[in-house]
Amino acid sequence: MPTPSTLIKSATPILVAALAMATPALAEDYPARTVTLVIPYPAGGGVDTVDRIIAQKLTAALGQQVVVENRPGAGSVIGTRAAVKAPPDGYTLLMITTGLSLSANPGYDVTKDFAPIGTIASIPIVVMANASVPVKTLSDVIALAKREPGKVTIGSPPPPTLNYFGAEQFKAIYAYSPLQNLKPGTRYPPTMITTADHDDRVWPGHSFKFAATMQADQAGAAPILIRIETKAGHGGGKPTSKTIEELADRWAFLVKSLDMRGPS
Repeated sequence: MPTPSTLIKSATPILVAALAMATPALAEDYPARTVTLVIPYPAGGGVDTVDRIIAQKLTAALGQQVVVENRPGAGSVIGTRAAVKAPPDGYTLLMITTGLSLSANPGYDVTKDFAPIGTIASIPIVVMANASVPVKTLSDVIALAKREPGKVTIGSPPPPTLNYFGAEQFKAIYAYSPLQNLKPGTRYPPTMITTADHDDRVWPGHSFKFAATMQADQAGAAPILIRIETKAGHGGGKPTSKTIEELADRWAFLVKSLDMRGPS
């Protein structure tokens, strides 16, 4: 495929400092010397690249050199442990992502030993494959894995990195993929799928494809319908009249499908 970038989730670099940093340390002459920015990830990676840009900007803003110190290893545990042992005087900062530590005793508690300074950036985690692989979307990858069990693998950094947990999500996605779990010759119950034909945040083609596939696979006589709304928004943006219309259609479909009858 042409190097697709399928978003799984985002890693968010956050600048933190030791929580025990005393107020007097934040005097008017701070910083009076070089500040160390610990990055618990290897040089050249995504977080490292962002952090070096931040270090340059901080150097210009503070008037003191901000030195980057890479301390990778053990899924960021080594560098974070080194930062928490530094004097809590504001001269050692740490850049972490919103990951997790699986170590039984990493030597620190991020929620108690550090004070957040600010969110720096949101870095997407993507799934990529060789251009020769016949897939273009995450759904295609799941379909390929189902067609050829055991042949599709994914590489990621070790736990507790977010990349690792993103890769682990494939197990849940693989197990619950409505479109890919449809099977020809199945007797499906009466189904009505609701969607919209336009939206700048949701691609309605997913619903269209699901409905068409389910109709093609249906071996029974129950109807497989799709309700397409052309003039409605999300949540508070949806007019009350449209909400009433949608609910009315749902109830009508339910009453008809269950052959519900009122009192005679």
